Amino acid sequence: MSVTARTPASVDNDVITCLLPSNSSLELKPKGTDHHDLEVEFHVGGRAFVKRSVPVFDCTVHKTCTDCRKSLFNCSWHYQTHTCSALSVDPGTTSYDSCPRVEIPASKNADIIVHSGDSLGLVVKLVNMKAGQTDELWCRFRYLDKTETVPGKEESGTLTCDKVQFEYSQEKSNVDATFEVLWGPKKFPLDMYNNTTGMCSLLSETKIYKCKYMVTNCGLCLTMDTKYNCGWCNLTNQCTRNKECPDQWLDRDDTCPNPKILRFEPSMGPVMGRTNITVSGINLGKDYVDIKGGVKVAGVNCMVHPDHFESSQGFKCLTDKVDAPLNGTITVEVDHLYNTTSDSIFSFVIPNVNLMIPQKGPLSGGTTLTIFGSHMNAGTLTTVDIAGSPCKVTQMTTEKLMCMTSSSVNGLGEKDVEVDFGGYKRLLISKFAYEKDPEISYIYRNHSIASGGVMVQICGKRLDMVQKKKLFLEGHEDLAVDCKEKPTQLGCLLCPTPQLPLSQGERISPDQPRIVHYGLLLDNVLTWKNLSHAPTFSPLYYYPDPVLEKLSNSADFVKGKSLVIKGSSLSTVQPYHELRVTVGSDPCTSIQVSPANITCIPPEAPEGLRHGKARVQASVVQVGNFHEDVGYLTYSEADNHSHTDKPIAMGIILGVVIPMIAIIALLTICIIRRQRKNKQPEGAIPELLKDHEADEEEEIGMNSMTIKAEMNGQIANGDSAPYISELLAGIEDEAVRQSVSDFLIPRSKLSVGDLIGKGSYGSTSQGQYKNSKGADSEEQNEVVAIKSLQGCSTDKETIDNFLKQCAVLKDLQHPNILVMSGVCLSSSEPPLIILPNLQRGDLKNYIKDSSKNLALVDLLEIAQQVCDAMTYLEGIHVVHGNLAARNCLVADDKVVKISDYSIAPLYSGDFYLSNDNISITRWWAPEILDIEKGATPAFNHKTDCWSFGIVLWELMTRGVTPYPDVETDNLKKHLTGGHRLKKPRQCPEAIYLLMLKCWTDVPSDRPTFSEITEEIKQFTSTEESSDVSQPLQTKIEPGGSEEYLGVMG
Repeated sequence: MSVTARTPASVDNDVITCLLPSNSSLELKPKGTDHHDLEVEFHVGGRAFVKRSVPVFDCTVHKTCTDCRKSLFNCSWHYQTHTCSALSVDPGTTSYDSCPRVEIPASKNADIIVHSGDSLGLVVKLVNMKAGQTDELWCRFRYLDKTETVPGKEESGTLTCDKVQFEYSQEKSNVDATFEVLWGPKKFPLDMYNNTTGMCSLLSETKIYKCKYMVTNCGLCLTMDTKYNCGWCNLTNQCTRNKECPDQWLDRDDTCPNPKILRFEPSMGPVMGRTNITVSGINLGKDYVDIKGGVKVAGVNCMVHPDHFESSQGFKCLTDKVDAPLNGTITVEVDHLYNTTSDSIFSFVIPNVNLMIPQKGPLSGGTTLTIFGSHMNAGTLTTVDIAGSPCKVTQMTTEKLMCMTSSSVNGLGEKDVEVDFGGYKRLLISKFAYEKDPEISYIYRNHSIASGGVMVQICGKRLDMVQKKKLFLEGHEDLAVDCKEKPTQLGCLLCPTPQLPLSQGERISPDQPRIVHYGLLLDNVLTWKNLSHAPTFSPLYYYPDPVLEKLSNSADFVKGKSLVIKGSSLSTVQPYHELRVTVGSDPCTSIQVSPANITCIPPEAPEGLRHGKARVQASVVQVGNFHEDVGYLTYSEADNHSHTDKPIAMGIILGVVIPMIAIIALLTICIIRRQRKNKQPEGAIPELLKDHEADEEEEIGMNSMTIKAEMNGQIANGDSAPYISELLAGIEDEAVRQSVSDFLIPRSKLSVGDLIGKGSYGSTSQGQYKNSKGADSEEQNEVVAIKSLQGCSTDKETIDNFLKQCAVLKDLQHPNILVMSGVCLSSSEPPLIILPNLQRGDLKNYIKDSSKNLALVDLLEIAQQVCDAMTYLEGIHVVHGNLAARNCLVADDKVVKISDYSIAPLYSGDFYLSNDNISITRWWAPEILDIEKGATPAFNHKTDCWSFGIVLWELMTRGVTPYPDVETDNLKKHLTGGHRLKKPRQCPEAIYLLMLKCWTDVPSDRPTFSEITEEIKQFTSTEESSDVSQPLQTKIEPGGSEEYLGVMG
């Protein structure tokens, strides 16, 4: 904390004079230095007009004469008081060269060392001693917990200390002792100057040692520094001094017996090549000449490197070449006296190279090549060369070798790859292609929350070559994050944004985001390390993390009511589809985000509730790095009664419902037998699609019934009016009820004609719809297609949900969606869907037609249209549930329109599990294949994504049915086993990789339709791309299912 002091000042002409405050008033306490820089301001009339930096020093901090005299502030040393001051009081020492001191050692070639148990009379040199300083001298030694002080005698500038015995009992190689020289009755210490280090202090060090604990073998003992006077005692197998070993003591001139090889590496080398072998052991000679010419590897000479010889402990040698495979031990002869042989075998082998991956990389290098073969780790001198450009070897195992490419010295193109095993060279059959460095063309999304983890899509060309893909913030390359998705040849990477490093106290706000530049690490390519500085790209805008309020203790679950989580900075949570809200471990659906809150529909029976807990943890998770728990949601017993009443409900089912089902089954058998006797001719219009005229109504006695419902201003069929009134009454929202009512078409306005198609969900007939375009206009017959949804669930809850969905469906507006004209409902007939009539029929038959010349670009443009429509549905939270080529229709102008959306939930598991309809499940994602009878499949946008991948496969095969050799019953097993559809014959690799992304096991990892759209646009927006395997104008020939037998693992 800064301290301010004020003192008066005076002005004399051009001179300002002021008295500096004392050190105590400013609390100046220099640490590691003898001064502070003091900021001085001169004020006149309360206003500062001059500011200077003035050093304030304190000489008293110095404790040695040398430090005192080296000060920059004219400090003076007073040896009589052993103090340093700024006062010029004689006698004082004015130069540090003239300071009284002890020089250690007296001879520059000697150290102060002593063996434990010995006595030493230390001799040192005294320099610049002042009068009276040599009258009374002492030598003080401190080590471990001992202090020894003995008198010293000066003669001719040399101090001789009385002998002191140095000894310690610990089993340690050495201990350090401090040494100082004291003078006078007050025992002031003299400066100690070390001639070896040139350093001055008050203490010097002495080493006390024991030979037997310094080394453990003979070779090391005999190569110790001569100052220790240690040798090897064969009687005790210890390193000792001669006086401690009466017999068989070896000194430095002797050779140690019993050499031993402990280990060597590598264990094999190449035939016709040379290998550096590193050998470790004990007693392997004091000098390299002791083993020169005495090393053999499997009987082959191995030349010892003088620069790689380590006394006694080991060496490195280079083998001669051999012509054929050979095995043998390593032998070493030491000084022509002693021999040793290794326990392990060294082998000369023939390395072979087979294949290499990858086979292309960027011109700047940085690609890690993996070369496979046998004996790939033979030798130590292996190098890899790519037409003059070295590939640095990074790893070797028996079966593979890895190296990193350097930048090409010979430009672009395919280059020969040669592996040199220490002189044995092998050329790979495959070549490595240097291609142009990756290019970045556009970046999708330039914002993130502070916690990071928001996916940024970076697209361009040749990104598929890159192995190391990291995104980093400028100045924080060490915190780079991996791009999680592999690039496709469409040229896109998905990279999570790094967490924003904020300094302490730094804040960001939605109105003032932090603007941060960033770059990409792409192998050795340096072009994009400053990516956001390029004119065509922008930096990242970091916004604050969402701030969420905790749920109140009274937060209760109410069926059909939204969960509301309040907060701030919620507008920064983009894109919204990456937001996850969970209750327990179950998802909260229909998520909506506004600047002030998040709303969603909580699950009716989350996992915690199923385990008997009434309060379930609710948490918010952003698919970034942000995660926060917001409290608990309470489920009351009323909400839980459906779980506790299961035994009662089961009793009712067993006692009442099952007998009723048996009766209905008997009646059904009777009706079927009767109908078989009166079988209609093939192609006849089903009875339920025939026009019901007034005379028919009279015959069945309907004219006398009271009509209660009106639709489109017309009287509905009498038998349907109460039914429809009841359905409409179940819709609480008046606006929704009116919207649904407008969408319903009276049966009397429909005229059903010839059958034009039949599928799993029912039959489609051509018909006419009497429709008036306005209130005052006349009715006109409009040609339509009428789809009868045979076999769907007609229970009130299912139809209610469908009607509510109709309120959304009636207002769909998209060029690639076949918008329903209306719905006709009856209590006695299946629902009828009224659709515009399209002449060309469905997409599956359209692409199967061999007379049509369809190029790759044509099929991709169709896929683009389908994806655009699905992106629209995803944006308004409408799930298709039945996406397939057969459910896409083709208009006269080749515009593709998707149909049959939102009707799949009308059918239960019984329908889908029947033999007639189970083939529908070939377009389903694996997570909904385990459907149970009576249950409705849990279709969602991610299951739609899986189905779109199948549609894309249908397009690339020109209409082949998926999984042609897999029984539908075994489909789940195949998919969960990791198998997928084969790559279509003429399909670009990038499009197949896009299919695989749609077929990812984890639903949340599948792309959104907007992301798929962006990838397909990479093809359809340009005439031709260099990143695809064949031109876009290539004609795609129709194929048969036999081409796609088998699945890809």
